[in-house]
Amino acid sequence: MIVPIVLFISNAAIIITFLYLYFSTRHKERMALIESGRDAKIFKEDQRFGSNSLKFGLFLVFIGVGLFTGLMIETQGLDVPEASVTIPLVLISAGAALLVYYRLVRNQMKDVDDKPLV
Repeated sequence: MIVPIVLFISNAAIIITFLYLYFSTRHKERMALIESGRDAKIFKEDQRFGSNSLKFGLFLVFIGVGLFTGLMIETQGLDVPEASVTIPLVLISAGAALLVYYRLVRNQMKDVDDKPLV
């Protein structure tokens, strides 16, 4: 009975510690930038190129395709152990999604750089 309580309290303490360290370090970095007179633009993402919704959308769609393909291969009656196909296909498709996103953003940046300033 005591083990689940101890595990819950220790997990909560670990999460709270990481959150505290993350936010206190971020605050110190930003205060150092303000004291040195620099701008804090480095913390803001450039929303001109790409978007998080496109990245996560591609990521989830490709994971779904990998999961579907892996499950189809497993159910076809082939002699493969469970999850020996599905997990690698999900990981490969997730990586492919991020590569597709990178290509899209890079092409978008290249198109903007090639346009002459008027």
